Amino acid sequence: MTKNARENLIGGSGDSQKSECHLFCDSDTVSNEMSSEEESESSSSVDSGIAEGDDIKEKMLSWYQSIVNTILGVTVMSLVSFFYAWYVYTLHENRMWFTNIMEVEREISFRTEAGLYYSYYKQMVRAPSFSQGWYELTHDNITENWRTINVIQRFNIFQEIFLAAAYRNLPYIQDHLSPIFFYIHSVFALHGAYVMVLFMLGWLLSNSWLAGLLATTFYVCNRSHTTRVDFTVPLRESFSLPFLYLQILLLTVYLRPSRRYEVLKLLAIFIATFLFTVTWQFAQFILLLQMCSLYGSSILEIVSSRKVKNSLQCITAVMLLVSLLQFGNDMLPSSLAVSFGIVAVLELVIKRSLPMSKPGLPRSISLACLRFTVTIVFFGVLNLTAKYFKEAKEDQHIFKFLSSKFGLSNHRDFDSLLYLCNAAFDFMPWSVLEDLTQGLVLPLYLVTMVGLFGVILITVFQRWIQRDEDDPVIHQHTLHILLSHPELCFHALQSTLFGVMAVTVMRMKYVWTPQICALAAFGISCHALWKTVLTKIGLSSDSVSVPSLSAELEILREFYDPDTVELMNWIDQHTPKDAAFSGSMQLLAGVKLCTGRKLTNHPHFEDKELRERTFQLYQFYAKRSVQEVHAIHLSSGSDFIILEDSICLSRNNLGCRLVDIIDKANGHTQDYSLNSDRNEGAPASAERFCAVIKKQLPEHLRYFKKVFQNRTFRIYQVMVNVTAN
Repeated sequence: MTKNARENLIGGSGDSQKSECHLFCDSDTVSNEMSSEEESESSSSVDSGIAEGDDIKEKMLSWYQSIVNTILGVTVMSLVSFFYAWYVYTLHENRMWFTNIMEVEREISFRTEAGLYYSYYKQMVRAPSFSQGWYELTHDNITENWRTINVIQRFNIFQEIFLAAAYRNLPYIQDHLSPIFFYIHSVFALHGAYVMVLFMLGWLLSNSWLAGLLATTFYVCNRSHTTRVDFTVPLRESFSLPFLYLQILLLTVYLRPSRRYEVLKLLAIFIATFLFTVTWQFAQFILLLQMCSLYGSSILEIVSSRKVKNSLQCITAVMLLVSLLQFGNDMLPSSLAVSFGIVAVLELVIKRSLPMSKPGLPRSISLACLRFTVTIVFFGVLNLTAKYFKEAKEDQHIFKFLSSKFGLSNHRDFDSLLYLCNAAFDFMPWSVLEDLTQGLVLPLYLVTMVGLFGVILITVFQRWIQRDEDDPVIHQHTLHILLSHPELCFHALQSTLFGVMAVTVMRMKYVWTPQICALAAFGISCHALWKTVLTKIGLSSDSVSVPSLSAELEILREFYDPDTVELMNWIDQHTPKDAAFSGSMQLLAGVKLCTGRKLTNHPHFEDKELRERTFQLYQFYAKRSVQEVHAIHLSSGSDFIILEDSICLSRNNLGCRLVDIIDKANGHTQDYSLNSDRNEGAPASAERFCAVIKKQLPEHLRYFKKVFQNRTFRIYQVMVNVTAN
């Protein structure tokens, strides 16, 4: 209820009464009908009360609708998660026949490094006690002969330790599952939760659970490029990627312009980052790209510098904690990610203490470039210093491989060649992009990214040109989508860096493609994004179809085509299994799919012989005699022909109808031409077959017999034994 309305209810001023009344009535009517101040006050109070009551009802209705929508979305998300976990388990079972092979065969199926990781789980399960198993891992002399190593320090196997501890302490599980089945079921259940996270990410970005469903659909339909868990269960990425996207989901929530529950949000981010980092040795490189995305969002002044600083501190602290838990693993403290996190946090602290720069685009661009350059320089110095004092050499092979891959050096030692000769570390082949394109997700993702970066550039330039955020001109023209959803800038930058990493090293495509799915679903669903972009480039949102996709996602439809359903059911029930059908190309594709019957032509038109045959068969829509059409279909082996009145009797698109095209190809007089000349072509010797045969004259029945008809379709049997006149 407005301020004026509240004043009216308690007896406000005359001006406020008139203002409030003008909301509901015409001013002339008010001046004519209101004769006194008391009447005005009474009328305004009643109208305000009614408006308040209507407003409460609308809010209650909106609240109930929101609750129902949320319950429905959560239900769908839970079902999708459950069925995906069952789906990947079934794929694994179908691939391996895992439940029926011997135990040794199951273990052999975990090849290369996957088998090594699983061996530690098996070792922990079989140990006399958990403490004894822990001691054996920290004093292992089996993995490397003649040397005792700390396996926990060297490898990321906390997930195996956790699963072994769970199995040892759950008697019910021990009674129903062997250790190896508990292991794989746990991984598949985790990936069910992974799909739930992607669902929530799509839902959160687009504010629609339908977008979440679409994101998971993209993920499943492009499974060969989004996951390989069904055949490489124990790989580190099988455990870590679900936690990575959980962390991305939590960062998305935290980066939004809200200060509520910040401590709890940061704690959740810390836990998710910890689970991701502790389960994969390559997490440091992915976190480096993520921190660069966060820092870049801050330099562009879209995401709050305070929140970026808190996020960077959280991620850096996690990596140091994981290093401690791994008995002082040197890779993390001397990693690029830790060095960058420290320098970026210091730069943000210093920048916050400095006065805000004056407005102006050149000055703002120069300042951003200076900040970025200084950060990179100090980041490099700090990392080299850390490696020097720590004498860290654990990740040298990775940098040698990368430098050789890009031709920056000529390393041809054993380590580099192992990576260079491994297809998983090669550049992403073009076939992957082709597959993602055929799966629709890549084109939608690219369009979304173009739109996002367009919005980012315009928003950044507007903020840099005029830094007074209270200026109403700024709020009139600034793109509100990034002001209210700054996390989109983070997603755009992070996805770009993930894409570069995936193109460079094919194995890393599994990090990138899930975010492709989420952003592609967001792009379809975000009406505000496309409306903003199109408005800025001078187009109306009504002039293109992209913005309407969001509305279409909200519309629930039901397939309804009873005539076609009746047609297919009749064919399936009343015609021989080996019967051959002729008809329009589009319809025959459905006949093949629904009934499995033979076709005389089909929509795949890239064949000269097929094109010629289709033209001959289409003579049933031409001005041909019954005898001519019969001879054509008898020679082609047609048992039945299907005619469509929507083609034969069409009155739309005159001059370009199928019947017009056939007439022109036959050289016959056209009913209508593109030039509206009805006399173009030679006169036909007969009427149009599809119209004549509809009459079922006695002289035609020995050529074609009508066996089915509904409002849309007619089926005629091609008679074989034709007697002479």
